[in-house]
Amino acid sequence: MAALADGDEAGRRDPLGEEPFVQRTRPLRHLLWESVPRDGLDGVTRNVVGTLFGRDLRPPLGPPPACAQGSSITWTGIPADDVVLDLVVEMWRSLTPSHTAFSNPVEAAAAAKGIGSEQFHESMHELVRRGLVDAQLMAGGVRWWMRPVPDRVWLRAEAEAGVDVDAVREQLLSLIVNEEASRIDPAEVGLNPFTVGAVLRGMAAQDLFSVHKINDGTLSVAGVSPLARHALRARRARLPKVASLASSPPGWLQAGRATPSAPARMAAI
Repeated sequence: MAALADGDEAGRRDPLGEEPFVQRTRPLRHLLWESVPRDGLDGVTRNVVGTLFGRDLRPPLGPPPACAQGSSITWTGIPADDVVLDLVVEMWRSLTPSHTAFSNPVEAAAAAKGIGSEQFHESMHELVRRGLVDAQLMAGGVRWWMRPVPDRVWLRAEAEAGVDVDAVREQLLSLIVNEEASRIDPAEVGLNPFTVGAVLRGMAAQDLFSVHKINDGTLSVAGVSPLARHALRARRARLPKVASLASSPPGWLQAGRATPSAPARMAAI
């Protein structure tokens, strides 16, 4: 028996939870309440035993929504946000940096994955806040004016898609240093224009050179620094044998001598 509160009948009792609609007092709400008249003795026994042994008696919730399965990269940890960002990146894969884009096709693709309009706009606001998407909500709040995604987002998406970003960096750096290329045309080097732009801007941020976009889609490189050649040499010097040599001291050092012998010095030179 348990004392229950139900309006003015605060002292009414509910034997074994026979009246589940009654509002129970706060100290008793954590208890398991079952009704024999409602579920029968077998039903109550099954529910109680299942609860005691941790068996979930609730019906299955069904498969997760498409938005929870559709993201290839964990950007934020929030499935809907990750899917929206994936769709933004995919939209730009079919465009060029000179295109003007709006969010309509992205929102339509998100709706096909179970993300409604309200949730889509919430995700866009969050992605813009995090700096993962460059967009501006237009007057009326119906659609977004989209700009190309930030370089760091694009390069990560490219790497996840199988592009060897380090090899692209070395290829472009070699063109600039060894062939003294002052204009880089993505079509001529067979690379995505967004990837070329992101890599060049990243190296320009390291003071290797300056880069400017030209209206015909090419990029102009100027002011090549000695640091560019040094960076290229450093990239090509990173070979596996360097690590093995560094981990194995020369014989004269292992023998306990402070300095190498003359023949060893000559060999080192």
